Amino acid sequence: MISLIKFLFETTPRNPDTIIIQNEFYPSGLTEKDIYSYYMKNKSKILNQVDNRDLMIFFATDKNKFIVRRIGRNLDRIHLDKHNYERVINGRTVSIHSTMESKENFGIIDIDCADFAQARESAAEIYDFLLKYNENLKIRYTGKESFHIFYYFGNTYDIGEIRDRLKGILLNLKDKKYLINWTRTPGKVNLDLSSNKFRGGYITLHSLSVLGLRCMEVKRQDLLKFQREDAKLR
Repeated sequence: MISLIKFLFETTPRNPDTIIIQNEFYPSGLTEKDIYSYYMKNKSKILNQVDNRDLMIFFATDKNKFIVRRIGRNLDRIHLDKHNYERVINGRTVSIHSTMESKENFGIIDIDCADFAQARESAAEIYDFLLKYNENLKIRYTGKESFHIFYYFGNTYDIGEIRDRLKGILLNLKDKKYLINWTRTPGKVNLDLSSNKFRGGYITLHSLSVLGLRCMEVKRQDLLKFQREDAKLR
């Protein structure tokens, strides 16, 4: 296994033509060079999102094989910023996940479902339901099967209170196909609130997922026609 130290301090891809991700979306594969070029091109977007947060970074050790490491001020004291971005990001830095602070002005509802089409339809339904309570909402495709709905509050609250507020709203749902759990239940759509805790992780906007698909915002009017292929690297 390649060491974390090598990951953090190799500034350019060691083997630019080595395939890191290969799947139905990339039958010919994504190489170290592809991944590195994407993150260099989107440096400012990524930095705007991580915003001095502790991170969880997924590194590729081999094709379609990953390890995750936490990066942050309370651990090894490295944050991703404009001074170290090129030092941390390399061709095997696949996915960047941010973590929650103890107080936030937003919460996350994870539309957790193994079926993409069902997750997409459910994200639309939950978004429309939440509009009765708040219009300051964003939908994000996570780069895998599911979607996150970001619910922005007018004020900052303790992260536990945010989780309780969101759960209280979701309990007003009448549709029995939705559950509010921490884990998936076969045949049901889980409205997962587990990210809403101190250091709870969520994929960073504009990051790649381990499938090589972009985490991206999707407008409500575009949601039902959105396809996972829309998030591929071009």
